[in-house]
Amino acid sequence: MANKIANGTKFYRLTLLRTLDELNYENRILGEWKCDCGNVCIRPLGRVKLGYSRSCGCLVIDTAKKSNKTHGWKGTREYRIWAGMRNRCKNPNLHDYPRYGGRGIRVCNRWEKFENFIADMGPCPTSKHSIDRKNGEGNYELSNCRWATPKEQARNNKRIVYIMTPKGIMAIVDYAASIGITHGAAHMRLKKGKLEGCNRCLL
Repeated sequence: MANKIANGTKFYRLTLLRTLDELNYENRILGEWKCDCGNVCIRPLGRVKLGYSRSCGCLVIDTAKKSNKTHGWKGTREYRIWAGMRNRCKNPNLHDYPRYGGRGIRVCNRWEKFENFIADMGPCPTSKHSIDRKNGEGNYELSNCRWATPKEQARNNKRIVYIMTPKGIMAIVDYAASIGITHGAAHMRLKKGKLEGCNRCLL
């Protein structure tokens, strides 16, 4: 097991109690961890080992309390993502509103406060990650959200296009990556009939 960690091993504020049998939605091995504050939480072993998850969420709150600002995150990528999420669901004047708030997508009550959002989601893993709803018809809440790359988000889109390529049937997002162009560029070329050797495939 690549991520095998002995019970009792500690990373930052988290001490591993036991490794769980089930995997999360990304097929990551999960562990039950005890935080220094006394809370018990479930976190992927690899994310804790790499430092992406350092506490049950209390570290974010403690850091915020030490800041002169309300939470100390204003101006960060995470704060902009949170603000954008709320605007899409609440502001009828926003261009994207009809696709979100206009069709009933909501932000859960707990995430009305940024401190709760960042405590639940943790820091954004990389500058390429953004928030993604696993169920595109569901709301913004912990059980339905993850940090995901544009490629992962494109694969999660129920309208994903599959095409016949020289390499066989592939999702267009994967074929685009294999030839070094963006997902959007591949769609545009396909629409114009200029995606060489490829045809739309209905599956």
